[in-house]
Amino acid sequence: MDSPNFGKLNHFGLISDDTFSTFQKNGSDLIAHPVKNIKLGMESSNGSLGQGLSFALGQALGMRYEKEDDRHVYVLMGDGECNEGSVWESAASAAEFKTGNLTSIIDVNLLRNDGDNSIFEGIENIQKIWSAFGWDTIVVDGHNHSEILKALIKSKENKTKPSAILLQTIKGKGISFMENNNDWHHNRITRKIYDQILNEWKNIDKNR
Repeated sequence: MDSPNFGKLNHFGLISDDTFSTFQKNGSDLIAHPVKNIKLGMESSNGSLGQGLSFALGQALGMRYEKEDDRHVYVLMGDGECNEGSVWESAASAAEFKTGNLTSIIDVNLLRNDGDNSIFEGIENIQKIWSAFGWDTIVVDGHNHSEILKALIKSKENKTKPSAILLQTIKGKGISFMENNNDWHHNRITRKIYDQILNEWKNIDKNR
């Protein structure tokens, strides 16, 4: 979990505006990697890459054992995260346990914190790997909302296989100086940069 996800919790009222403004400041409850705090909507202490899928698998199995057939678990991941061995341990287990109520949504932009994600060399390879682990795979344009919605609906159809939705994306899409620029994996937006972004978007709207 990071600032965008804390932002979602703020949007839904679990994190107040005052608390949200303390992100990554000394003494804040909102550090880079969250510490379990049910009151603030953080259900587990986590942050290391690869933990999300195993946590989601546990939830999916728990729901099945409780016969909560109307519930479905979604986990958001990055293709860089798929370099972690724990991801594939969970992927293998999910297929073996036939967890059809589990969907992994993977952002495939072929970049990671330390540069190019050369392990997979393209979305076709990462799709083959997920398929080989026994998952239904769906490749979509990660910037097309209607394609994503169709994939989410389709992922619930198979009741005996987990699904992997692979989003083909451009990192920093929509902001000229951020697109495919890995310097922005960890960077801060100053007021000047924020205004620059807004001006770019205004010009895009004018040209439509």
